Amino acid sequence: MRVVLAFNEPALAVGELSARELNERHRKLAIGLARFGGHLDGLFFCPHVIDANCGCRIPGPGLYREIIRRFALEPADVLFLSASEEDCAGARAFSAPLLRIDPTAEERYDARSATGVCQSFMSAVDCILARADE
Repeated sequence: MRVVLAFNEPALAVGELSARELNERHRKLAIGLARFGGHLDGLFFCPHVIDANCGCRIPGPGLYREIIRRFALEPADVLFLSASEEDCAGARAFSAPLLRIDPTAEERYDARSATGVCQSFMSAVDCILARADE
């Protein structure tokens, strides 16, 4: 199973965060994951402000397309995980499996289609790992 993180980072565009600081955050994340035997296969981000009209900003499909291309995947092979209903649009555009995190919703998960709603990130991880074990 590959694990990839995709996110918007407009703080780069407005100078609130430097590339060096962002790289340091990613390094710390990698170290933290490694402590538990985990790793990230890739980090993809949009460095633009909201109104830049770029092709890479989530919920647009640019970053998702790049991940699928870079890892030679089919959309059905990618499980999207998001806490934002707006950001789910990218997964829906690809008809890809989608887990949405919503602490106020009733949990439901369809293992066959790998779609549903989980109340927490940890619950979503449990669903993902259960699917990987099948």
